[in-house]
Amino acid sequence: MKKYDVIVAGGGVAGICAAIAASRCGKKTLLIEKQILLGGLATLGRIHWLEPYCDGLGRKILGGLADEFFQRAIACGYQNIPDGWQSGNGRLASWFSPEAMMLALPQWLEEEKVELLLDAQVIAAERTEKRIRSITIAHLGGTEKIEADAFVDATGSAQIFFLADLPCVEGENYHTMIGDTVRRENLHRALSENTPYLVRGRKNYGASLNGKNQPENLPPCAVSDGWQETEWILQAQRLMREKLAEENPKEREIISLPAIAQIRMLRRMVGDATFRAAPDENTENTIGMIPDFLQKKNVYVLPFGSLYHPDCENLYAAGRCISAEGMGWHVSRVIGPCCLTGQAAGLAAAFHGDFALVQKALQESGVMMKAE
Repeated sequence: MKKYDVIVAGGGVAGICAAIAASRCGKKTLLIEKQILLGGLATLGRIHWLEPYCDGLGRKILGGLADEFFQRAIACGYQNIPDGWQSGNGRLASWFSPEAMMLALPQWLEEEKVELLLDAQVIAAERTEKRIRSITIAHLGGTEKIEADAFVDATGSAQIFFLADLPCVEGENYHTMIGDTVRRENLHRALSENTPYLVRGRKNYGASLNGKNQPENLPPCAVSDGWQETEWILQAQRLMREKLAEENPKEREIISLPAIAQIRMLRRMVGDATFRAAPDENTENTIGMIPDFLQKKNVYVLPFGSLYHPDCENLYAAGRCISAEGMGWHVSRVIGPCCLTGQAAGLAAAFHGDFALVQKALQESGVMMKAE
C-alpha cells in the first residue's frame, strides 16, 4: 500500500494550493484529480475570472499562495487589471486564459515536488478512532487503497467527509451554463486593437448568481447524487441550446463549453466553526482575511474551525466545501479565498493541526490576519 504524509483530493485552485503548502513543509504530498486537466471551475468550468483581491478602496487583502496564483494566472493571461484600482477606481481583478493556465499548473506542481495522479477519483474513506486511515481510489488500473498521515478534501463536494460519514450540507443552485464564443464584432475589435484574446466572448446562458433568467419551471435545487447531477447538467445544456437557437449561427462560433458541472455550491462539510461573512465575526483563531467580491469595503476573517470537524483530527476542508453558509459560502468559494483556505488546510495537514504553526506560516507568507 502506498503511503504519503499528505494526500489532497481535488485539483482545483484550493487543492493545488493545499498540496503546494504541504510540500513546502517537506511533506511527501500526493494530489489526486478526477479530470485530466487541473484548475477545476476556474479553468475546466470556464470561469477564468480572478474575482477582486482588494476591498475596492485601494487596499490589497489577499496574499500568500493566493497572490502567487494571481501572478501566475495573469502571466499566462490577459493582464487587464484596472490602472486605477489602488485609488479605488476599479478593483484588483483580471481575466486569464483558462487553456494557458491548465498547461501552467502541472509545471507549478512539478516545481514544488508534488506528486500528481490524474483521472482518479476517491470512492471510499476508512475512518477509525477520529482519524482517516486510508482512502480508496478508482483509476485505470482498478481500485487502490492509499494511506496518509493527513488528508485535505478539496473536491468541491466534501467527498471524503461524506464518505467518512461526517456531517455535510447540500447547497441549492440555479442552473448555470457559461461558454465561450467567437462573434463577428469580437473579431473586428481584436483585429483593430491587435489583441487576439478579445475574440473570446464569455457568456452565461443560464441564471445569474441571484437567479435572474432562471426559468420559472426550474426552481433552485440541491444536487446529492450522480442522477441529480446529470439532470441538473442536462437542464443547463437545454437552456444554452434554447438561447443559442435565437442567434444567427453565421454570426458566431462556439469555441468552448464547461468540462465539469458549473454548480457553485454543491456540498460542504459542517465544521467546528461556520463562516457567515458577518461584520462581527470572531477574529480569534483566524486563518486570514478575504474581501467581498460583490460589495466594496467589506472584508471578513475566516475561522480555522471552518476547515475541520472535531470528530476527525487529520482531515481538513479547502475551497468550496469548507464550513460556510449564506453569503459566507458565496464570498469564500471564489478563486482568491479558495487559494487561502487551500494554503491553510495544507499547512494544517503538514503541522498536524497545530494552529499556532499554521497561523505563523500564513503570516510569514504574506496573508493578512486582521484589518490594518
